[in-house]
Formats: sequence, C-alpha cells, structure tokens
Amino acid sequence: MNRIFLTLLLPLILCSYAFCDSILIVPFTVYDQNSITVKLEEKPEETVYKTLRLYEFGGLLNFKFEGNRYPAVYTSIDANKVCNVSNSDYVLYGYIQKNENSWYGNIKLYDFAKKKIIKEFFASDDIASYERFIAVLGNNVVAGLEEISGYSHIEKEGIEYRLFELE
Repeated sequence: MNRIFLTLLLPLILCSYAFCDSILIVPFTVYDQNSITVKLEEKPEETVYKTLRLYEFGGLLNFKFEGNRYPAVYTSIDANKVCNVSNSDYVLYGYIQKNENSWYGNIKLYDFAKKKIIKEFFASDDIASYERFIAVLGNNVVAGLEEISGYSHIEKEGIEYRLFELE
C-alpha cells in the first residue's frame, strides 16, 4: 500500500516544479567609467541570487544560478540565445558601473516567450557603500518580481522549509 501511495505521489511532487517559471541569473558585467572590467571580491549576480533565494514567491518562480556556465549577456538577442540553450523562461542580466564617486546598477529581466525585456531594475549609491548598493539592487529585483508575479513575498528568515511536506 505504501509503495502504491508513493508511486502515485512522487510524480505529483516532481511535477510541482514543472508549473513554475525558471529564471536564469547570468554573470553581470562590472566595469568602471572608462569601460574597463572591474573584478569584485563577491560576484554581484551571486549576491542577488542569494537575496532572491530568501523569498518563496509562492512556488511560482524557480531561480537558477550556475556560476560562469553561461557568458555575460549584453543584449536581448544574447538573452534570447541563453534562454533557448538553458531551457529557461526568463534570464536576469545586466551591468554594474563603478564611477569615481558612485555605483550604478541596471539589471534586466528578459522574457523568452514574449521575446522582450519585461522589467528593469535600478540602484545607485555612493562609492563607499557597495554593500548597501547591492542590497538595494537585490531588493529592487525582489519587489519587481513580486509586481510581475502578483505574489507578495514570504521571507524565509534564514531557515529552510518546504511548502509541501509529508510526515
């Protein structure tokens, strides 16, 4: 009886991920005011990914971050190609510019089905406040995804839990 129950329930659990949209986060381009690439200690796309993982979005969104598996995306044509290759519904890409006195970030969400950028996220801060700048950028992405998905966020508060669990 237990085997039959598990045999019927397992595909249902696995299919729950089939109904959520996947958002691939690719490396962000980081450069200075002279268009020279800047290396940062922690990659900004990884920080944004960690921020997004703190929110559930009601199981509507699945975030994928695979380090440097995919190249940096510069245009919507590149984003379309990455979505096609990665089998993702959306790709989150963009750039961060380090100026003499400030940081500026522009992150875009590309929709593979609509073949266009559906949302842009911005943040800026003074040069001495990078941590605050990247936190605000991540929170802007969260707020924009809430707006698009129509789901208000549930923050995990640092503990792992599942939306559906059998005991």
